[in-house]
Amino acid sequence: MTFAPQSAGAVSGAVTITDGTTFSPQLVALTGTGSGGSTAPLTFTPSSVSLAAVVGTTSAAKAVTVKNTSTSALTLNSIAASGEFSASGSGTTPCKAALVLNASSTCTLSVTFSPAAGSSGSLSGAVAVTDTATVGQQILDLKGTAALPLTFSPTSLTFAAQTVATSSAPQTVTITNNQSTSLNPNILGNGDFVAVPGGATPCSTSLAAHASCTFTVTFTPSAVGTRPGAVAVEYIGTPGAQTLSVTGTGQ
Repeated sequence: MTFAPQSAGAVSGAVTITDGTTFSPQLVALTGTGSGGSTAPLTFTPSSVSLAAVVGTTSAAKAVTVKNTSTSALTLNSIAASGEFSASGSGTTPCKAALVLNASSTCTLSVTFSPAAGSSGSLSGAVAVTDTATVGQQILDLKGTAALPLTFSPTSLTFAAQTVATSSAPQTVTITNNQSTSLNPNILGNGDFVAVPGGATPCSTSLAAHASCTFTVTFTPSAVGTRPGAVAVEYIGTPGAQTLSVTGTGQ
C-alpha cells in the first residue's frame, strides 16, 4: 500500500476486495495525513457517517452537506461509494456529476448502507467525490454496523457431562427478530441435540418484528467424549439460516 496525498490534512479511504464468496466485497479501511500542500476545497458535514442495518435491508438515509470552501467555482465530475454503501444527490441542491459549485455554495448527498449476506459487525467504506480542482478527489469516511436478522441469547450452549443414552435437563434459548418485518422460524437440532419450542414464550411459526421467543435444547449423548453440534434456525430471507453452537460431554 502507498499513500500519495493531494491535499493537506487527514484523508480517509478504503481498498475494496471483490471475490466469489457471500462475504464479497470486503474492505480494508485506510487513513493518512497529508502535509505541505493546498487545503482541499470541499468539506463534508458531518465529516464522517455511521450507519446501521440488518443484513438484507437498507439503512435509513443520512444527509451530508458538501461545501466548496475555496474562492473559485469548481465542477463535480463523479460521486462513487465503495462496498455496501451508496450515495446519491438529494435535497433542493443535489450533488451530481457536472454540477457547478460556486465558491461557498453547497449541495447535498444521501448516504445509505445495505449489508449483504455474510456481513456482520463493523464495516468500513468511503464516498469519493472527484472535481475539477487541483486536489481532484476527496473522501468521506463511512462506517456501517451490520446485524443479522436473528440474535441468540445466550450465544452458545455448553452441557455438563451426561451419561450416554440419557437426556439432560433442557436449556432455554431466546431468539430476537431484529427486522422490521415478521419472519417464520424453523428450529432444527442435529446430532445429539434436540431443539423444540419451549420456555416462557415458546416460538411458533411466526415471529413478529422486533419480538422475541424461546426454545429449549436437550442433550442425549450417543457416545463418550466431547459431542459438538449446532441448532439451526431457518427462515425466508437473507442469509436464510443462522446457527447456535452447542456442545456437551458424554460419559
